[in-house]
Amino acid sequence: SAGLTGLGLAQMTKVGKVIHNMNDAGYSNEKANTVCKALFCKQSEEELKQAFEVFDEDKTGAIAGAEFGELLKMLGEDVSPDKVDDAFKDVDTNKSGKLEYAEFCAVVRLLNPKSTPDAVGRWSLW
Repeated sequence: SAGLTGLGLAQMTKVGKVIHNMNDAGYSNEKANTVCKALFCKQSEEELKQAFEVFDEDKTGAIAGAEFGELLKMLGEDVSPDKVDDAFKDVDTNKSGKLEYAEFCAVVRLLNPKSTPDAVGRWSLW
């Protein structure tokens, strides 16, 4: 995919999963690629913003907490339904019940393979 160079086999497999999940949910390849760049490549502020806007379709500046499980699935994470609420509580730092841009960025940074291992370890409950 465009802009997704230098990834290993496991990462490319996950890229395929993300694109497949997003396509199944009705997102275009272009939007799926936008999200994959933010998830798997060096994360610029612009790429993170574009990825957030893919999911903030109604332009409210937040993603509903009820959609968090679906969002994780789109991002290629297999989180059991009973763990989704706990995970959401971890990332909803202002306890608004919604995922605002900064919180979305924190999630994406945690899921990015280029992130520090200790950041990812925080989510080992999944």
